[in-house]
Amino acid sequence: MHNKHLWDNGWPKNKEIKATNLYNYKKPEYGIDKSKLKTNPRYDLQNIYKEINKLDLKAGFLIHVPSNQGSALKCLHKEKIYNYLSKALYTECFSFLKDPINIFVDQRNITLVRKQKNVKLNLQRLNLDYIGYIRNEISFLFGQKRGIDPTIEISFEKSEQNKGIQIADYLIWAVRKKYEGNSYWYDLLGRIAKIEKKDNF
Repeated sequence: MHNKHLWDNGWPKNKEIKATNLYNYKKPEYGIDKSKLKTNPRYDLQNIYKEINKLDLKAGFLIHVPSNQGSALKCLHKEKIYNYLSKALYTECFSFLKDPINIFVDQRNITLVRKQKNVKLNLQRLNLDYIGYIRNEISFLFGQKRGIDPTIEISFEKSEQNKGIQIADYLIWAVRKKYEGNSYWYDLLGRIAKIEKKDNF
């Protein structure tokens, strides 16, 4: 609904609709022609957060500062760090998880697993590592704490085509702004149950 409103009021269709772009639309480096806009993107961003706040959501956040990474993480490939932090987040938010579990991973963070019959393992190993690692870790948690073997589906999708990932992007941006000293956007999400964990690496 908000996307259509923005497009109808001059937002360029080649520019992704996300919090960072809406918030910074006046900055020249974001490439938005302000003369074509018939709406205020920051006002629209505020309305998006108010609508998200009405949803029945639970959200978990792992607050990670790369510059604070110890030697144990600094020596790893960035995708392996991503996998490890994902596991840490799922562990921290275990109370929010229900069987069956459907996990959608933003394609921009991990190379897309193509839906093909013959997967070239050397090209897709990072994706397969994530799937295997996360399935094993979450399954172990469920077995240990609830005595069941959960059904876990993991897929990699473009954020532009998945509303759940879009909402997650908005939530993450609000949390980032909070830790940068501007909690206004985070405060608009007061109804949503949240777990926040600062990492310690």
